[in-house]
Amino acid sequence: MTIGITSAVIVGVALLVHVILHLLLRRAGRMHKGRLRWGGIAASALRKPVGVGIWLVAALLLVDEGLRAATHFWVDDEAFVEVASSLHLDVLPAARSVVIVLMTTLFVVGFLRGVQHELEQSLAQQHGDVTAVQGLGSIVVVMVWVLGVLTALDAVGVNTTAILAVLGLSSAGLAFAAKDLLGNFFGGIMLLFNRPFEVGDWVQVGSVDGGIERIGLYATQLRALDKRLIWIPNQTFTSSIVHNPSRRTHRRLDETIGLRYEDLPKAPAIMKDLQALLDRTDSLDGDQMRLVCFGAYGDSTVDIRLVAHSTRTGLGDFNKLREAIMLEAAEIVAAHEADFAFPTVTLDGLPAAT
Repeated sequence: MTIGITSAVIVGVALLVHVILHLLLRRAGRMHKGRLRWGGIAASALRKPVGVGIWLVAALLLVDEGLRAATHFWVDDEAFVEVASSLHLDVLPAARSVVIVLMTTLFVVGFLRGVQHELEQSLAQQHGDVTAVQGLGSIVVVMVWVLGVLTALDAVGVNTTAILAVLGLSSAGLAFAAKDLLGNFFGGIMLLFNRPFEVGDWVQVGSVDGGIERIGLYATQLRALDKRLIWIPNQTFTSSIVHNPSRRTHRRLDETIGLRYEDLPKAPAIMKDLQALLDRTDSLDGDQMRLVCFGAYGDSTVDIRLVAHSTRTGLGDFNKLREAIMLEAAEIVAAHEADFAFPTVTLDGLPAAT
């Protein structure tokens, strides 16, 4: 009867403490202004480890009370008493240490993730680069988990020095077995330091293209034009040609105007005015080629090529510039009383009508 009451009290207290701390931490986690935001981040990071820790501690207390009660009832069974005493004196203290290490690790990881999210938002508002923050954040989190696991193993009496020595001796075998994992991991490190692209850039890798959303230690996330999420292992970037149009310095304007064959005598004057159009357009780089030249004799057209390089690299701005140039080119053609050609077919050798 006593063990039942004790168990009920333990569960009830754990439930009450869990609810109260959950509400308090949830309220504190909503602080997002000024210096208080760091307290909010810490409170949000505490919610998960506190919730897990409360119930793990309660479970250990229940096991402890169970062992006490069982020892009381089977006090004459020396083998059972010895096992219960070993569990009580050796296993439970180690388990408590593991719980403390787990709670601490979860808190540190949650806090680091919160700080990373805060820095990413701040950089995004300032149009900064969040790539380094994401990469370094992932590295630090991995290191924290490794340290937490080693500390937990040491708490339960495992010789971590021997484990590290064994891992060192078997590193070649592990590297071969986990070559893809390691390749993607070191690929992420290379992306972090070489910086072929950043979050927000639009890249093309093989037949896949999309905007960079996140660069992780194992894979990079892209968002396609149709909003599909594309997940690419980092090793792919180190073994493939990566195109990054977001870092272009210019966009190439290369258009063809097709005149009628009957307007061929007017072509030199039209090309002269088109050249003047390109020369006076400020958004076309004067240090790059700005050329109007005869293209080819087409099936139904006399082709004139317009080639230039725009300093407007954004797709929307470039298309507006291209639209303005092409519309003004149409006015130039019309001013010379010429016109654009359309496909025609001329049939020769037909018998004369009678």
